[in-house]
Amino acid sequence: MEPLPTVYGYSDAGAIVEDTRWEPRKILCTKQSDHSDAPGMRYAIKFRRGTPESAAMAISEVIGHCLLQSVGIRTFEAALIDISSDLARSYAEPGTLDYGVAEGLHFGTKFDIDTDSGPPTQWEQMAEPQELVAIWVFDSWTLNIDRENEGNLRLLKRSDGRFSLLAADQSDLFLGAGRFAAGEAFKECGRHGPANYKSQHYNLWDMVQRTIAEHGSSVLAGTIDAIKTASKNLDAMIAHVPAAWWSESGVAPANLVDCLVSRAERLGDICRLKEMEGLYSEFNKYRSLL
Repeated sequence: MEPLPTVYGYSDAGAIVEDTRWEPRKILCTKQSDHSDAPGMRYAIKFRRGTPESAAMAISEVIGHCLLQSVGIRTFEAALIDISSDLARSYAEPGTLDYGVAEGLHFGTKFDIDTDSGPPTQWEQMAEPQELVAIWVFDSWTLNIDRENEGNLRLLKRSDGRFSLLAADQSDLFLGAGRFAAGEAFKECGRHGPANYKSQHYNLWDMVQRTIAEHGSSVLAGTIDAIKTASKNLDAMIAHVPAAWWSESGVAPANLVDCLVSRAERLGDICRLKEMEGLYSEFNKYRSLL
């Protein structure tokens, strides 16, 4: 896997979502450090703020991006964004932000990509509902706690009017940035169950079960196999995280590797693979009687 490219932020282009925990912003970035290729492209960034929690958030984003790519799940194109001292200082001016922005590297994704906000509200919206099963398995592996929140699945419209899925916002892997920084994710790693897709607003869990009932558990088993393969290359993915972020967050990389390897080995049990295989058998028995 190639290292994340570095681009150079030089101008703020406004908030994406206000009054949220991380308040993501649009930043104009160039490929050249002297910005000779301006205006460049807009990236979405949730800034590191010099706190353990914000550094853990940034680590989750980098590791999540690498892991998604390694198992073949679609996500946004990403980069490390180098924020200059001048741009970082500009955020301290009165009337700008109520937190400090750290100079140096931050995680960002390309902003100008035409997607709709998800999750999908109907099973029939999805061109390939097996994508949702793969993302659920991924979230179960990485202890993600907020995929069902609006916007954390994006919808890519296809020519037939249906949508492909894109996994967005990996900041709350490992039980959320605060618990990740505090080491709680590692204490819970051995007993934490599958990703909770049951929400009062969306029926993602029903969609997962329907997909397996109608299409079988092969995508579930295949994703588990891909994750087991990916877990053999975790050290290379860890290397994509800037070294300063680990010390800033207080997270030990070895603990993260151990957690992900152990969950990969048990993922069939965590995701109740045998039970899911039974859904397909029962559905086909029912269908044969119609």
